[in-house]
Amino acid sequence: MHIGIAWLQDTYDRSDLDSWYLLGTYEYDGSKLYLNTLDDKICYCDRYDATPLKSWDSLSAMLTSEIERIFGLFDADGHCIDEDVPTTPVVI
Repeated sequence: MHIGIAWLQDTYDRSDLDSWYLLGTYEYDGSKLYLNTLDDKICYCDRYDATPLKSWDSLSAMLTSEIERIFGLFDADGHCIDEDVPTTPVVI
């Protein structure tokens, strides 16, 4: 199980888990990014459910999209423009 998250064992088939690689988490809410090696998509999911809420066709597409999105959340000095706006790709 490459994704390394025990709670997924009860929800997903072992073959699914073997094709997922955890890339990281969003500190804001614990949501996750993983690579699905079956289709090479990067998926974003909730903290406790690996059902994709958003996906990208490649790592470079995800990085470009996230850098542009996150760049717009902060001013030139690195301060958050609006503290009430979540820093995750999808509001859960």
